[in-house]
Amino acid sequence: MLSCNGEHSRLKSINSAFTLIVFLGCCFSGLFYRESRKNAPEFQKKTPFFSRKDTEGYKKILFWTAWNAQRMSFSPNNQPDWLDECPESRCLFVSSKKRPQDADAVFFSMPDLYHFGEGDLPGARTKDQYYIFHLDESPDTTKELMPWHKWGALDNFFNLTMTYRRDSDIFSEVYLSGYEPHIMNLTTRGTDPLWFEGKRDILWLVSHCHTASKREEYVRRLSHYLKVDEYGKCDAPDPCRTQRKNCDLANLVGKYKFYLSFENSFCNEYVTEKLTRALNTDVVPIVLGGANYSSFLPKSAVINIEDFASPKNLAKYLESLMENVTLYESHLSWKYPGQPLWTIPGTREPQYRRFCKLCEILHRPPEQRIEKIYPSVKDWWFDGQCREPRVPFKRAQHSRNEAYLQNVFVDTLGAPESRKNKTSKA
Repeated sequence: MLSCNGEHSRLKSINSAFTLIVFLGCCFSGLFYRESRKNAPEFQKKTPFFSRKDTEGYKKILFWTAWNAQRMSFSPNNQPDWLDECPESRCLFVSSKKRPQDADAVFFSMPDLYHFGEGDLPGARTKDQYYIFHLDESPDTTKELMPWHKWGALDNFFNLTMTYRRDSDIFSEVYLSGYEPHIMNLTTRGTDPLWFEGKRDILWLVSHCHTASKREEYVRRLSHYLKVDEYGKCDAPDPCRTQRKNCDLANLVGKYKFYLSFENSFCNEYVTEKLTRALNTDVVPIVLGGANYSSFLPKSAVINIEDFASPKNLAKYLESLMENVTLYESHLSWKYPGQPLWTIPGTREPQYRRFCKLCEILHRPPEQRIEKIYPSVKDWWFDGQCREPRVPFKRAQHSRNEAYLQNVFVDTLGAPESRKNKTSKA
């Protein structure tokens, strides 16, 4: 009897201890969950879907991938704060994948699908749904990031596109909208005749060291003739290394006469913040890229490397500008007082913002609905979009092994004079 009582007491103690452990575990789990939600991206804190009453008349846009959703600024009713500026603003941005068929559009940011596996995609679209293909990077940048065979799984999958290309169903203005139309304030110069001489020559900010455009090779050649100050991640000082959030790149760029707005690809229409950074800081951009710059800017606004036979010829022209301030100013005068304010159409107006446009499309009547499908989004994205650089150097005529080992580039006008004393990595 004593043995039974003892065993009963022991079991009772174990049960109490187990109950206490479970209770404490629940408490700590609750605290951890609450803290994790406190630090979660805003879009993850919101109610995934509202009741039918709350969403009456609204269209739902589901972010299947979180890359963009994390960067959206949400208000308490699951609408981005800026959506009220759109002509049509009755859209809700949601993130729950429980019922994708309830969404009017499903948004796919392609960088998050590069390594997708079986089961990572939703099922077939409903007849009224849009599946949106989104990319802001160039085809040359994206082709290495996802195996070619995986693109086949996306055949007949998308029926709407959103990219920087104007032939997209929705033009993504994210880069060009960074240009801030303005008239230059010349009063800051005063009568100081040295305002121009006080500026440094050429600045290049770079983060990717080996690119399809071979821009790094062009800079190497140009540096034989002119002093180029290089900052970034390619064996050069990083001006924002110690203060990434508060780094004043505009102030740095504004200290120079020229800025190398060199893109990583020669792809149709591909333009990034490398150009708008120079335009906003009133230095003269030297451009390398596949865009038709004169289609949205005055021809004098940029100096295009493809207008010159070689880096040597470009250097001669830049030297002439540095010796003649009037000639230099001819590349800035389109922003001088008395000139009309230059804007880039379709970039900053609310009706042209990409998600404003998407919301407007979702609210179109059935007879105005975009009815299409992309049999091969891979072909649409890659075919005929990028080219080899028409840069003024070509591979030397070596054997295959030597070319691969040496990767030699030769100036089409001959090897330049040695001017290494003018090369700088500030």
